[in-house]
Order: sequence, then structure tokens, then C-alpha cells
Amino acid sequence: MKKILILTFYFGEAPWYLDYFIQSCIANKDVDFIFYTDIKGITVKDENIKIINISFAEFKSAIANHFAFELCIEKPIKLCDIRPSFGEVFHYLIKDYDFWGYCDIDIIFGRIRSFLNDEILNNYDVIFAKHEYPSGFFALYRNNIEVNSLYRSSTDYIKVFQSSDLLLFDECGGHYDEVCSGINILDTKYEIDSMHHILERNKSKVNILYEFLSIEGSHGHLRYEEGVLTYRGKFEVFLYHLTNFKKNFFFNTANNTKLKNYNSYYIGKYKITKSNWFSILNNNLFCFVIFYSKYIFLKTDYYLNNIMFKPKISKRLSAGKYQYMKQILSVDFQNERCYIVHSDGNRNEIFFLRFSKNIIYVKDLKQFYLMDGLQNDHYTLVSPIFNNDCLMIYKFFQ
Repeated sequence: MKKILILTFYFGEAPWYLDYFIQSCIANKDVDFIFYTDIKGITVKDENIKIINISFAEFKSAIANHFAFELCIEKPIKLCDIRPSFGEVFHYLIKDYDFWGYCDIDIIFGRIRSFLNDEILNNYDVIFAKHEYPSGFFALYRNNIEVNSLYRSSTDYIKVFQSSDLLLFDECGGHYDEVCSGINILDTKYEIDSMHHILERNKSKVNILYEFLSIEGSHGHLRYEEGVLTYRGKFEVFLYHLTNFKKNFFFNTANNTKLKNYNSYYIGKYKITKSNWFSILNNNLFCFVIFYSKYIFLKTDYYLNNIMFKPKISKRLSAGKYQYMKQILSVDFQNERCYIVHSDGNRNEIFFLRFSKNIIYVKDLKQFYLMDGLQNDHYTLVSPIFNNDCLMIYKFFQ
């Protein structure tokens, strides 16, 4: 059996999902993990996962020592741009392995070897968990000089490593909409030469598997039993990426930290509970009730403020441009009215609510948006509330 080592890191306060991640790693006895973190008190007796306590400053210094030029890693998230180089940076750790990889910690693994068996590993050099582009939350590379040095063939990798901005180098440089719609990454107008560009240029020499091995969004109906992750009881899942689940408007941390057994649980749309039939029934009922009760409340709030009474116009939403990846919206106030202006010039009026002061409604789009990121009495983040399976957070940048 080919040997696999997964490298990961996390710096900061321990997130609520940490125990879910660690237990799912432990369950994969035939895969090794090394976890760099400054979180104290993590005790793991299992031999397949090694916790290395290290400060963020020490970790980035260890990486920087590998390069002949200065790196700019001001925040832990910037490490995501650097990790395609981990095959070279941590060559001394991976020397006895056939494959090395990296992952985020907001994931729950199923049975890794059920998907990454020797037949797959014999035929592919690079493996991702998404169909459309390199997945930064999980990537696997064959351990050889050619593959480990692929990142160096980017015309921009030094620029990327020396920029303090997160440039999504390990994925597709932010061109998610284009590549998901079927456009070849090399046909996009790009600012950086990302790993997706590199792999597309080298696909005749490097065998790449882009596969839909992961579930994202807030779908619910996921069950974890002794290392096996299934969806609706019909098919097995490689991993569940919690990125949208944890940011969901209906999510509450307190509802997902009460488990004592991380070997058996059920993941609903907005809540994780025990996996017995009563808990599952209660979970699904909770998700149904909280969704529709909140929707009815917000629609009533909109009706009261904008239909029955004189609308109250709030200017706590910053006027200017908001960006999500390559998508740009503008917020504009004119004649005591507020509008979202799309890149194609279309305008949609924004309606403010009377009681839910941090929520707006765009009637033309039939969508509520949550305003967040309060700075200087103005909100700087806007995200759709009921678009749970495709979470978008538009960030003010002007």
C-alpha cells in the first residue's frame, strides 16, 4: 500500500469543529497526518497523527528559511498561498512517503483509502477533491522532484509569496465563476499564474485527477459512523467541507459543541447531533422550523417598514464597491433610496428593515442580505442569507 502524509496547520483560538476533524483523521489509520498549531492541550495517542506545537512566527520562519528571497506572511491564512511548496519545504518529513498533501481543518474525512486506493494512486500524480479546479482544502501530490517543484514553473510565484494579500495561488487565483462555467483557466484574464494554470499547461506530463469527492454547502442528511461518512444513507463520501455550514446564517456554535462521542453523529442543515433516530428527527425538525420562522419574520419586518409605514432609510451600509472573488457589486444612495448596482449596470433597490437593522432586502432578487463587519458605524460585508449552498461574502474595498 502506498504511503500518504497529509500536512495541515492552524493558528489561533481552537475552533468548535477541531474535535470532529481530529477524530476523522484518527479513524484513517492507514494515512499519516502532521498538524502544526499553537493550540495548547490537544492530546492524541494515536500514532497516525502527530501534533506539533509551534507558534505562527516559528512556523513561518521555518518556511521562509527554505527560500533565498523574503516572504511576506503576515497572517496565517496567507500560508494557503505557500503550501504548494510544502513538498520542497518539508522534504525531510515526506521522504519516506509516496504521496504528500495538505488540507484545511474545517473538514470531516470519511474513509480516505476507499477513494484513494492504489489503483488511483498508481495512475495519478496530483489529486483534488473538486471537479472544476484545484481544491485548496484538500490536495495530494506524488512525492517526486518534478511534481514537488511544479509551483516554481509559475511566472508569478515569487510575487505571490512576497505579497501580503491572499491571492488563492493554490487554487485558481479566484477565477471560480469562469472555470465552473467551463472556461479553460488559460483563457481567463488572470492576474497571477496559479497552480491551476501550471497544471493545465503540464497536463500532458502530469496526470491530474479533478474529482467530485467532497460535499460542501448546507445539504444536511450526512451521517458519520466509526469513520464512515455517508449522504442520505445512499452513498459514501470522501469528505465534508464545513466552509458554508459554519458561516451559515442559521448556524449556532452552541448547537454543535455538545457531543461527547465524535465517532457517531448526524449532520443536519444547520446542526450536528447524535445519530440515533430521535436526535435525527429533532435535528431535521429544528432545521425546518428555524428556516421558515426566520423567513416569515423577515418578510413581515420588510412589509411593516416598507409597505405599511414610511420606510426608514439607513445609511449604515457603506456606499462604494463590494467584491467577492471576481464579482463586483456597488452600493449607491440616490434621493433617499439605496441601490445595488451590478457589473452589467443593472440596478436593484435595497429595502431596509425596521427591527432587523443589520439585514436588507432586495425585492427584485427576492433575497435577504446580512450586513456585517461593522467599522466606523458602517457595515463592510454583505452576504445572502437564504443562499446557503453557495455562500458569498461581498467585502467592501473602497
